Amino acid sequence: MLPQTDNLNFLFDSFSKYTGGIEQYGSTVLKLKVDNNPALTCRWKLSMIVSNNGWVNTDQWNTLATYGTGGGAANPTIDLLEIRITNNCGTPMPGVNNTWRSFAIPPGTGDVIDIINDPAPTPVTTAGMCTSQVNGAGTYLGLNYGEYSFTIDYRIKPGLTYIPGYYNLSVKFCLTE
Repeated sequence: MLPQTDNLNFLFDSFSKYTGGIEQYGSTVLKLKVDNNPALTCRWKLSMIVSNNGWVNTDQWNTLATYGTGGGAANPTIDLLEIRITNNCGTPMPGVNNTWRSFAIPPGTGDVIDIINDPAPTPVTTAGMCTSQVNGAGTYLGLNYGEYSFTIDYRIKPGLTYIPGYYNLSVKFCLTE
């Protein structure tokens, strides 16, 4: 068995990959277990955050190395990374569920994509019945697997406008009460 890594690599080594892009399906699967707190009304929010690890130009990917001057004259920006979030019940927010989305720029305005963010508590009503916008107590381990598991796909389609190089971004998920 190969060792697991938290990194996804997109290697653009042909013109067809630059123009057609690369997609990585099911690269991240989130499985949630949210315990009930009888003293409080259980309600949670799930967000996806992109960061270049504090590099100066926060709307750009972090440059690790460049490979000459061929290609374009710009470093890739965070909106180059596209994500699609799905689950069996379609519980992610409208406009996010099963839709390719990118992080917007300028920095500070689009570095977060909310996956679940309903201001009202939405508990699971019936086990296995796919309640929409679930943000209450529950688990992927039971009959509500569809509401509490999320699959994330990634896509990059750079074209030939960026400086060739080795770049990175951090993508983090934040589950908050």
